[in-house]
Amino acid sequence: PIGSKTAAKVRWRRRVKGLGEDAMDSLSEADEEALERSMTDLHPLDIPAATSALLEAKQVLDELGIVFFLEEGTCLGAIRDRGFIPWDDDVDLASVVGLHGLTEDSIPLIVAGLRERGFITKVIQQPHGVYVPALKSSVRIDWHARWIVDGSTFHYPGVRIPARLFENLKEIDFIGERFLVPDPPEEFLGFKYGPDW
Repeated sequence: PIGSKTAAKVRWRRRVKGLGEDAMDSLSEADEEALERSMTDLHPLDIPAATSALLEAKQVLDELGIVFFLEEGTCLGAIRDRGFIPWDDDVDLASVVGLHGLTEDSIPLIVAGLRERGFITKVIQQPHGVYVPALKSSVRIDWHARWIVDGSTFHYPGVRIPARLFENLKEIDFIGERFLVPDPPEEFLGFKYGPDW
């Protein structure tokens, strides 16, 4: 028999898969091509455009009460460089399903909120969560809704990171605003990039 947690994940994945198909159907061919191009034709961020897009996405998530944090290269830049990494090609955000109030009903609201602000979005089912790329003004924001599996979340390319780093997030200053990062961020970055990050 399927346990209640497993059954909830199955229901949620079916709902998200359906949302993904609907999201794909609602994209124009030009929007679909632009989003795909943003994932294959990589170039360094336009820092002013990235700042503007991140602040817009932050406003959407904050208005919806979605707790999110900087991760991957955006977290690395915020902690190590106190800004965006000049050669980074995207903005990385995440939330963890089951922590800070993120539920299966949150993802459609987030997608709708981003679309209302002019972002081109798509929902992509992944083995350990859901990936929502959101494109605006040639800047792609990658938001991940990550599952906790055996006490960890999984990050590209298969890096296992303890979920405890996302339970009590740390607030930092970044681009003139307050943002959250895993706590301690140095441990997160060590798991993601190795000891010499």
